[in-house]
Amino acid sequence: MSLRGVLFAVAVGALTSACADRPVAHSEGPPKMAFVTSSALSGIWGNDPTDIWVVGSEGTIVHGDGETFEEQESPVTETLHDVHGTGPDDVWAAGDAVIVHYDGKQWKKVFEDPDLTFLGVWSNGPNDAWAVGASTMDAAGIIEHWDGTKWNEGEAGATFWDIWGRGDEVWVAGTFQGGGGLVFKGGADKAFDTVGYDGESARGLWGDGTDVWVAPYDGALRHFDGATWEALPPAPQTQLLDVTGTGGKDLWAVGLRGGAFHWDGTAWDSTDLQTDQTIMAVWSAAPNDAWLVGGSGTLLHWDGGTWMR
Repeated sequence: MSLRGVLFAVAVGALTSACADRPVAHSEGPPKMAFVTSSALSGIWGNDPTDIWVVGSEGTIVHGDGETFEEQESPVTETLHDVHGTGPDDVWAAGDAVIVHYDGKQWKKVFEDPDLTFLGVWSNGPNDAWAVGASTMDAAGIIEHWDGTKWNEGEAGATFWDIWGRGDEVWVAGTFQGGGGLVFKGGADKAFDTVGYDGESARGLWGDGTDVWVAPYDGALRHFDGATWEALPPAPQTQLLDVTGTGGKDLWAVGLRGGAFHWDGTAWDSTDLQTDQTIMAVWSAAPNDAWLVGGSGTLLHWDGGTWMR
């Protein structure tokens, strides 16, 4: 199997599990959302609660207004792993060998290299976009930066799983080739350097203000307050793939076997999604408005009290 195949297989875990996906239970709950794909979904981002993008296998791109979701025309057939943007006319998605961009009218392929797999993407604007992943040839970590004119590439001895930033400060999470997790901080005009993270393989990354949270594949969620790292109490399940939120008292972490956990600043609350599918990504607009995606077209919405499919 190629490195690209290995990376995706490791990332999605049980996406193709034979376990049937059961509906989320609601006795008198809201109706099901209209949704029309069975593709494995791996990335989600929203410009706002009424402008949400989802990506996945075979070039799948889905757009929703918070109530209904429709598959969009995609310029690629390769799996897309992540999506991010800064507004309705600046959305980026990255995946196996490709990076695509939406300008408010249509999606276009803007980068292609068959020797690379991109697992994370982050945008600070149409002229400042980043994608991270690894080479399929030697597993070297790859960082691509679009400066509005050209793509600039950097390498490291690691696999990069996720990227997040604020302004001109960019954070990257990953796994060293020899094992162990890593978190780098840098930017277009700043060399990337480690920031003291000593946890396991870092798969998900999110922050606000001076704080950053990292979701490791095996271990407790880590919090950086701008000066030091601390480990939060372990979530009910520790094989995590993504983290997001609106602040230190409203975090969501997701991972294998239908894992979705909420941190309120004091303790974890485990929510039963009634599925064994791997949950690949989560995006939150507010404490009562969170979305997650995973295998077999899994798309769930949290309204503050229940998960709706």
